[in-house]
Amino acid sequence: MDPKTIKEILDEVSNTESLSTKISKLKDYANNLEKEIKNMKIFKFTLPITIVNLSDGLLFCFLGSEVLKSKKPKLVA
Repeated sequence: MDPKTIKEILDEVSNTESLSTKISKLKDYANNLEKEIKNMKIFKFTLPITIVNLSDGLLFCFLGSEVLKSKKPKLVA
């Protein structure tokens, strides 16, 4: 997966109609960011801003997926 900016992620997710697909995309981005953060931990002291930015992106993806989950329509019997 090519790196994407937060704006590109927002655009892609907002252009997706299916709520479950939106959640899935955000979770995928979050997982990729988590992996990236783990890979960069060894550079923690030389790249502190990068680590912070990746952490913010991860938080954004997590919160976005949680917000979308809460908006799932409830089925009324």
